[in-house]
Amino acid sequence: MWNKYGKTYAQLLATLVMAGIVTYRQVSGDGVSASDWVIVVVALFGAFTIWGAANITGFSKAKTLMGAIALVLSLLVSLITDGLTGDELMLLVVQFLGALGVASASAPLQVVSRTELTR
Repeated sequence: MWNKYGKTYAQLLATLVMAGIVTYRQVSGDGVSASDWVIVVVALFGAFTIWGAANITGFSKAKTLMGAIALVLSLLVSLITDGLTGDELMLLVVQFLGALGVASASAPLQVVSRTELTR
């Protein structure tokens, strides 16, 4: 199962850790900004795109690219809304570790070959 969905699990685990961090900070009364939750949602969508992206012949890094795009979008959310805070930096580090997990996890490669129709 890890060999087939390892890349998705890496991003999903990072997303769950990020959601846990934000929820803990919110419950403990440390204060959570809306951009913190937006970063978690972007990471969740990143997990869905990594799951949906195919490892196809000629573009075996599609899932890694999706993880990197999710990370860059989260960074942009932080920079555009209220600047990069320490709490957001912690979330970005967790998401970066998830992206590294996506890049290093194995996944089966789908080989697409051309077939001819016979009449």
